[in-house]
Amino acid sequence: MNRSQNLRRMQYAVRGEVVIRADAMAAEGRKIIYTNIGNPHAVGQKPITYYRQVLSLCDLPPECGVDNPTVASGFPADVVERAREL
Repeated sequence: MNRSQNLRRMQYAVRGEVVIRADAMAAEGRKIIYTNIGNPHAVGQKPITYYRQVLSLCDLPPECGVDNPTVASGFPADVVERAREL
């Protein structure tokens, strides 16, 4: 198989040079905020609860989600309404 040289040199960014350097700086006592790992909470962002709740209701069969008689006890009304729209 003929593979691109760029593909052969590709690195997974979470383990790449930037993280190695950041780890070295942390070992020197510097404060590092790792923003490349996909964790918005690490940089002080609020959880994206609304979107997660809507998606969870959309992923369920209606009888277990938006059409379940107890859905209002587990999800806010705006979440249920949006999931029904979708």
